[in-house]
Amino acid sequence: MKTVQIVKAGAVRGPAPPDTTIVISGEPPAKNLYNITLKEVERYWDEQAETLCDALFASLPQGTMDCLLYKIMRRKVSLYQGLCD
Repeated sequence: MKTVQIVKAGAVRGPAPPDTTIVISGEPPAKNLYNITLKEVERYWDEQAETLCDALFASLPQGTMDCLLYKIMRRKVSLYQGLCD
């Protein structure tokens, strides 16, 4: 298992957030995703993203979060280069 360690946010207006462990393992339930509606598939991915987003926003320092969002958007944009030219 790959381990990545990042510093957590400090206490600003209250107690510091607790140490947080995010475990990314397993695979999506592919066979189940083929037997449900598109709306249910979207809800599955949205719940996954919401859970991760909540953990990151509650734990990361603002500077790390800002840089992370920038880097995610830069990488995502690069996937579409040339498609709209």
